[in-house]
Amino acid sequence: MSGGRLPDHVLTAEHDDEGLTIVRIIDAPREAVFRAWTEPEAFAQWFGEHGSSVPVDAAALDVRPGGAWRAVMLLGGGSEMVFSGEYREVDEPAHLVLTITDQGPGDATDHAVCTVDLDDLGGGGGRARGHRLRRPWPRRRGWG
Repeated sequence: MSGGRLPDHVLTAEHDDEGLTIVRIIDAPREAVFRAWTEPEAFAQWFGEHGSSVPVDAAALDVRPGGAWRAVMLLGGGSEMVFSGEYREVDEPAHLVLTITDQGPGDATDHAVCTVDLDDLGGGGGRARGHRLRRPWPRRRGWG
């Protein structure tokens, strides 16, 4: 898993009233994928949309239950978007539960909950199952 975004193949992507679930086969050991979620240098390589970037010094990840995380995404035209959240569950290298918001620290209920489960498929590959629960206000922001 060298620089750039993680190579992967989307196996399934489903959306229902509970949220969005994506299953991907990733050509990397689950330990490397776990590091991509939990180490600033690796996180900065993949987090964000196409055409954006996250400088390594703008990613702070306190990976433990109750620990906070924050990342500043640089967008085109000099604008930026700040994401933050809290780790709820951490079971290295197989499982993470964290909150995510782009609304700042003002409203603790204004977040999504993201669950990431990583399976070892042998031969250096892994399967990532991610489930992001809906925010409390899905239709107001186009989430539904």
